[in-house]
Amino acid sequence: MLGLAQGQLQADHSVASHLNHCSGCGACEAMCPSRVPFMQLMDNSKSHLPGKNTVTRVLLELVRQPARYRLLNALLSSQRFGNFWRFFGFLSQHSKSLQTVINSRQNTQQLQPFYPATSALQGNVGLFTGCITQLFDQTTLTDSIQLLTHCGYNVHVPKQQGCCGALHQHNGEQAIGTHLLRHNQQVFDSLPLDAIIFTATGCGAQLTSTPQNTPVMDIMQFINQFALLSQLKLQPLTANVLIHEPCSQRNQLKLPAITPLMQQIPGITLQQLAENPFCCGAGGINLLTQTDSANKLRLPKILDIQTQQPDMVISTNYGCALHLASGTVELSENKNIEFCHPVSLLVRSASLQ
Repeated sequence: MLGLAQGQLQADHSVASHLNHCSGCGACEAMCPSRVPFMQLMDNSKSHLPGKNTVTRVLLELVRQPARYRLLNALLSSQRFGNFWRFFGFLSQHSKSLQTVINSRQNTQQLQPFYPATSALQGNVGLFTGCITQLFDQTTLTDSIQLLTHCGYNVHVPKQQGCCGALHQHNGEQAIGTHLLRHNQQVFDSLPLDAIIFTATGCGAQLTSTPQNTPVMDIMQFINQFALLSQLKLQPLTANVLIHEPCSQRNQLKLPAITPLMQQIPGITLQQLAENPFCCGAGGINLLTQTDSANKLRLPKILDIQTQQPDMVISTNYGCALHLASGTVELSENKNIEFCHPVSLLVRSASLQ
């Protein structure tokens, strides 16, 4: 990065390949005693790199506008498109299992712009839906809405919102990333909200990267801070659950572990996923563009899942859950392990579904 900044290195394919092998987990920045802003330095450096490969260019262009999400859905889930990309060497054969998982999670249901509280009103919150989450993880969004409305919160889901800009920010298009971030700020600032809630910690790291007029909080953080579990009648749930902690939750957002919250579900057995302090390799679109290194980074976790054979794995980042689920399809004999957000487990225990 210093070589690029000082003109001692040319921004050629070799340099680009080297920098792009960083998954952007932020662990080095989180533990650096000098507080070197590594993530920002990396983002700045990537803005000087040569043209991106086809996969990156297509994805970054499609997530910019919600009107393009239907095409994005087709590109990620269609076997025909997957075979086309693999033929030209942009995606590995491992991505077939990724498409299998994506196809099983598709949901084209349109969320309503407003969901009223179903108990004594406590406040108003906005729900950030993102781009990939909106397409493939609507279960988490609808479960969050059910829990929040049950606990007395009006939930606003403005249709004008869009991609948080994280994918652009970390792939050399900082101006676009900033534009998307500010657009979402303006959309939510126009509403009378007590908080803006996100369900994917990767998006949350981008949304909280600049000061906001309204507090921006992770759904589990909100549940914990306002003691929402005290309003739920949690029933026993007999399940062996592995907890995955995303890098964005631990290193960027510095949120506490969700284990104490989940331990309030009667009958549940909780274990930490192997090597939780280390990156699973998903890293935004790293799982698509750097598949070999991404798959090597997740292997210890997949082997742990294979050994422990849990009923489910929970994660607060959809991209990580998607990456781990596709690896489980490839390597695990048990094809029925469920991957979900922890809020869905709380909703299930409270019989709100």
